[in-house]
Amino acid sequence: YEIRFEARDYDMPTILKYLRGASSNILPVALAYALSRKKYAFSILLVFVIFLSFSTNGMKSTLFKMIICIFLFLLYKVDFKKYLGIAFLSLAVLSLLEWIALGTNVLSTVIVRRVLMIPQVLDSFYYDFTLNNGPLYYGGYHGEDVSFAIGAQYWSNGEIRANNGFFSDFYINIGFIGCIIYPLLYVIFFKYCEAAFGKSNRQIVMFVAIIVIYTLMGSSFTTSLLTHGLFLLLVTMYVTPWENNKEQ
Repeated sequence: YEIRFEARDYDMPTILKYLRGASSNILPVALAYALSRKKYAFSILLVFVIFLSFSTNGMKSTLFKMIICIFLFLLYKVDFKKYLGIAFLSLAVLSLLEWIALGTNVLSTVIVRRVLMIPQVLDSFYYDFTLNNGPLYYGGYHGEDVSFAIGAQYWSNGEIRANNGFFSDFYINIGFIGCIIYPLLYVIFFKYCEAAFGKSNRQIVMFVAIIVIYTLMGSSFTTSLLTHGLFLLLVTMYVTPWENNKEQ
């Protein structure tokens, strides 16, 4: 967290900030591509670069995406998606067993709590904040990022960036009308995803889909596209020559 707070004050050109954000998504995809092509020396180099990236931004998601990439490479089969529900249910059961047997809550904190509970709690905070302060129309709250205002008001810590996506994003910015506009934007976005994924194999599509959903869950739509690099990620997917790597 010290590295993360320090990274907020880095003085660098805006274009480099966007590229740094995009790299946290593009590098794991490059790793997935290298592993699928059995370029193991290049894969080791990419792992090293990802660790370097983590050392400069302190974001756990940087390492999380790399771990998911390697996990899918080792375990993925053509019918892998059939077992996703069982896998998530197993994680929840393992979280309970960890707490009963060891008295610790690492799995529940990192996975179950963060993925299933925190976004819903933040949705309620954003909804309550909007009722009291009105839609912000992308203007921030008194000149500051609304995520810091949420952290200060509901968790009594103004240094917490309480980012959230989907419902929180459209409601805090344009209120009820966002319930109509944003779903249309997401339809267009996912159609673009479909076009970008068309040539790649299923293993890499599965991995990139996880990155896209994970990013959208934890950040606003525009921030996900630009700051977190989803737009550049999809451009990379579209222009990469996948033809010789496509599953039959």
